[in-house]
Amino acid sequence: MRPGTPAANMGLLVAIAFAADASPRVARPTAGVGAAEEIHLDGRLDEPAWASVSHIGTLLQGDPKEGAAGSEETDVRLLRDKNYLYIGATCRDQTSSGIVSTQLGRDADLEVDDRITVVLDPFFDHKNGFFFMVNPAGARADGQISNNSQELSYEWDAIWDAGTPITDDGWVAEIAIHFQSLRFKPGQTVWGFNVERQIKRLQEQDRWASPRRDIWIGNLVAAGQVSGLTGLRQGRGLDIRPFVSAGEQNGSGKFSTGLDVFKSVTASLTASLTVNTDFAETETDAR
Repeated sequence: MRPGTPAANMGLLVAIAFAADASPRVARPTAGVGAAEEIHLDGRLDEPAWASVSHIGTLLQGDPKEGAAGSEETDVRLLRDKNYLYIGATCRDQTSSGIVSTQLGRDADLEVDDRITVVLDPFFDHKNGFFFMVNPAGARADGQISNNSQELSYEWDAIWDAGTPITDDGWVAEIAIHFQSLRFKPGQTVWGFNVERQIKRLQEQDRWASPRRDIWIGNLVAAGQVSGLTGLRQGRGLDIRPFVSAGEQNGSGKFSTGLDVFKSVTASLTASLTVNTDFAETETDAR
């Protein structure tokens, strides 16, 4: 779900606030994350590691037929190495010509397309997390979930990528999310997790945990959990972004250069430093 007009945003916040207090009527599922050595992000899912792990379980409809089996089969598997979390989603579709994929830009409105949405709660505190969305054209959107699942922001951009080929029997999303982009407690091997598939032509959303129309996919309290997240590398937590901006002043060209520096102070706190910034050009991330 993506914020749009102010009126739509108000409705979204009301829906999120309601959902945050909702108690799921179904048991929250659990799944394991397998180990991988090298994954080539092409959407083929043909590395032996993918075949060595089981799919996480059935996705059921949250809408329109709450709790019913999905109209199309969706197979989701999870892998990790020391740098990345991998999500492999095989989205089978008997009418592949009906797949809707119109958006191409970063952080575009993917609610209008077929899509896969992944939600992570690395601290497993049910309060703050991250979401990642991708459509069959490879358009990606990501952001942060905060304030007990009642707020979301698209200002945050992670290090991640996806391979998304359309096949004769559907489409595939092979996603790699860099652990350095995430904040998590060292040694925390269980994370909150959820995944949802949208089949746009059917106005259908199929979800792994808490498939209910009154619960938003970003409701971390209603998410499932995944285990086996060991040996992860957070890196040094140092993110340096050089920039160059150009303009005109008094009829002559003007250039400005500088650095935006972000440093992880703790697992949940990031300090920022800006050197010689042109504020009109600098991108600000919520961290």
